[in-house]
Amino acid sequence: SPALVLLDGHLQGLNGIEAVFRYAVSQEQSGYVVTIPLGARTHQVDPAYHGEIAIDPNTGSIMRITVVSNFQYPYQRAYTAIAVEYGNVAIGGTTYICPVKSVAISRMPTAAVGDEFDYAAPLQTQMNDVAFIEYHLFR
Repeated sequence: SPALVLLDGHLQGLNGIEAVFRYAVSQEQSGYVVTIPLGARTHQVDPAYHGEIAIDPNTGSIMRITVVSNFQYPYQRAYTAIAVEYGNVAIGGTTYICPVKSVAISRMPTAAVGDEFDYAAPLQTQMNDVAFIEYHLFR
């Protein structure tokens, strides 16, 4: 089962002190799907992963989630990670906890030999950096 471990008890976040928990999920229990490029084709993998969850101890609101892949052979050169930050967002006169920033990064070999990575190929790193703004309330 996934393991949750309280880190040093707290961390200074965007909105004050946060309780930070570390977790890990085995490959057998993974539901984290990553699509691996293999030449003109792709292959879906469910790698093991780990990360952290930061919680506002006063409200119980999740303020940050991270997911970092732990790929095994033959994909050990691959790497993916995601971080989502949450914050107080005023929408229609009420404050909600919403995503405010997200960063996703991946690193994959640029070529394949048959159904496997070409381990001599250079790595390509891609990053997606998103700021969530201009929220609207629909009723």
